[in-house]
Amino acid sequence: MAVYMSTYAIANVFSNSIEKLKKILGLTPECLNGGTKTMRGECICPKYYKGKLCQEIVCVNNGTRVKVTRHPPAEYVCKCPHPEYISGAHCELVRCMNGGRAMDNGHCRCLDYWYTGQFCQNYTASWGAVLGVPLACIVVIIICCVVCRLDLCPRKQTRQRRRRRAPINTTVPGTHMRRRQQATTFRDESSRRGFESSLRLQENLLNEENPNLTAGVRPDPGILPSYVIRLDTIPVFNPRMVGGVGDSELKPIDPPPPYEQAIASSGRNDNTGFAGGVAQRPPEYTPRVDQPPPPNFRPPDTPREQ
Repeated sequence: MAVYMSTYAIANVFSNSIEKLKKILGLTPECLNGGTKTMRGECICPKYYKGKLCQEIVCVNNGTRVKVTRHPPAEYVCKCPHPEYISGAHCELVRCMNGGRAMDNGHCRCLDYWYTGQFCQNYTASWGAVLGVPLACIVVIIICCVVCRLDLCPRKQTRQRRRRRAPINTTVPGTHMRRRQQATTFRDESSRRGFESSLRLQENLLNEENPNLTAGVRPDPGILPSYVIRLDTIPVFNPRMVGGVGDSELKPIDPPPPYEQAIASSGRNDNTGFAGGVAQRPPEYTPRVDQPPPPNFRPPDTPREQ
């Protein structure tokens, strides 16, 4: 037994020495699944792979290795739990529901007091949170409406205080009030000028009628300017004037001839033409010489059947 153990130990040391020599000389096989070989002949495996040659697949998020082929070399794939939420070649992809965030352990971090579960798939919000938010919004809207209805805004109160402190004869400064004052002043000045011009017109008319009147005599101010009219200045309609032309400038129009004379003159005009009293006739038609004759076409004879 001791001889067997010593022989096995010597063989193991010899095989390890040969493997190390192969690694040093670069005689080891190539790395699988994208692994990188070092100067010592060892393989540096990428993520989700392990083994001397990176031949073993690694499954995460509680995934299990499943053998696909029974014949060597054996191939393995990852079978993921909850395939509707976990997917990928190594079960590394986690899909969280309802705004959750994926974590490293295959679970999702959900929003507080709203969703629960490994993937935030369960809605568990309390009835207080569901009904409290709409009720709070409705209460705020009602309060705003009441405040605006009762005229409790501080801006309106300040404006009312300014109106109370202002004297009776003064107005609150503003663009609208300034425009209204300017329009009122312009209208008053225009009416005053129109009344003065109407008074001057009435005074001139009275002076023309009676020059002995003094300049201080003025008509009644209550009479409107549009009703002060001189009756002697109204034109008199003359039916003999047509278009502003008098009787002396019009040309007299001869009376129409009697019926017998009109009939006799119309009969003479029918028998007399324009050329020396002879009735004119239309020109006769003459054929053109340069016009070719019409084609003489005759259809070919058709043989008759006997």
